[in-house]
Amino acid sequence: MKNIESINLEVYVTREKICNISRAEINFLKGKVNQTERKRIRLCTHKNLEDKLHEMFIVLSKETYIRPHKHVNRIESLHVIEGKARAVFFDEIGNIVQVVPLGDLNSESQFYCRIDEAIYHTILVDSEYFVFHESVEGPFCKSNTMFPSWSPDESDCVSTQEYLCNLNRSVHLLK
Repeated sequence: MKNIESINLEVYVTREKICNISRAEINFLKGKVNQTERKRIRLCTHKNLEDKLHEMFIVLSKETYIRPHKHVNRIESLHVIEGKARAVFFDEIGNIVQVVPLGDLNSESQFYCRIDEAIYHTILVDSEYFVFHESVEGPFCKSNTMFPSWSPDESDCVSTQEYLCNLNRSVHLLK
C-alpha cells in the first residue's frame, strides 16, 4: 500500500507529494468500511484542514446514514466511481425538493453533482458500496456545516433507522 496513514477508523490520509489513486486503494477502503461504526470511510488527498481544496475518496455502505446537512460558504462536488445512490435535497423545513439518481459513467444515472449553494442534502445508498471522489472548498471549519432539527442525530440509531425508512418511502413515492 502507498504512503497512507490512519487518522482514525474513518479517515486515512496520503502523504505523497504526487498522489495517485488506484483500484488497490479503493479496495482497501471497501475492506475497512464495515469495521467503522458509521459505515463510512475516506482517504483524504489534501494534507491538512487549512488547505484551500479538500479532495477525498469516500466509501459508504448500504447501511450508512448521512444526516441531512448544508455547508455555509462552501462549494462541493462529487464524482461517482462505483455503485448507485440518490442525492436528496430538501428545503428549510425538510420537504424534498429534488432527488438526483447517482451512478458511475456506465450507468443511466448522473455521475457528477455539484452543489453551489447552502442547501440541505443527504445521500441514500442503493448498492452494497457507493464510492465517490468529493471536492470541497477549504479550509475546513466544523461550524460551517449545519444540521436541521427535523433530522435525527447520527448517534440515535433507532431514530436514524426510522428516518431512513420514511425517507426512502417518500423518495420512492416521488417516482
